[in-house]
Amino acid sequence: MRAPTMDLSIYGLDRFGPDDVATDPFPHIFVPGSAVAESTYQYLYDRYPPLDFFLAGRTFEGNHKIHCTGERAKTGKDLDLCWGELVRNIERSDVFDQLMRIFGPWVEKEFPELAARARRGDLTLSTRSDRQPADVNIEQQVSLHTPVSGAPRAERGPHLKTCTKLFVCMLFVPEEPTVVGGGDFVACRRRPGHTPSFGKGQAIGADDVEEVDRLPYTRNSMLIVMNSPRSIVYNVPREPGPQAFRYTHVVVESRTPLFDIPRAPGHDATWRRLARPVREIWRNITGNHPGYVP
Repeated sequence: MRAPTMDLSIYGLDRFGPDDVATDPFPHIFVPGSAVAESTYQYLYDRYPPLDFFLAGRTFEGNHKIHCTGERAKTGKDLDLCWGELVRNIERSDVFDQLMRIFGPWVEKEFPELAARARRGDLTLSTRSDRQPADVNIEQQVSLHTPVSGAPRAERGPHLKTCTKLFVCMLFVPEEPTVVGGGDFVACRRRPGHTPSFGKGQAIGADDVEEVDRLPYTRNSMLIVMNSPRSIVYNVPREPGPQAFRYTHVVVESRTPLFDIPRAPGHDATWRRLARPVREIWRNITGNHPGYVP
């Protein structure tokens, strides 16, 4: 079987515009069940890295999130070469311009300085694997949450994504036939009258939010989220069983935080900004960060 072309068409961003964006409770696009061409989806499904690739001989608790970075995928070590090809083509693509075109009105409202710099062409773009300082980094990752045993387990409760992330575009690739429930994405808004604070992992108390929509974790479905202080999400706890939670995604991230949020005691944003590069250095030295494939 000839490999489908692994370029931006896997996400098909050119077919979307601002009119396709749902704004309640935050800007996002969800495409259920037909996100990419069936031949492309099946090609990737048949070559999705197995659980042992992500574990790499390690043991984790259930629903533990592990990423294969773009840099790791491009090595071709222990996984199909199609993933490295996909990473390279995404890195060469205009994915940032496409996402800015689609979500431009909301980026303008939430982050006017960033939007103005993008219009002027003042933003520098790079990828994490380039290890070059840039205003915006783009990375294609292949990811998995480990199977759950015992009681149903959540990866975490309601939360915001890291304050440096601008866009996340996820293609769901569940194991088939799917026999393990859970994993649906829940879009939330802050509960009126509550003044929440965010803890570890940008988590917010369940009592501080209300559910607005559930976006099902089903084959060949895609979710694109513009991150902002309103983009509160969580995954429905995964039920016990042998199957992992799988998705491949593009992350578009700013070098500096895009916004700040009220933090719970002990979770000061300044400390987090200092700790993050230390964690990256440790990961690079040891090659064994628990959230990444070594």
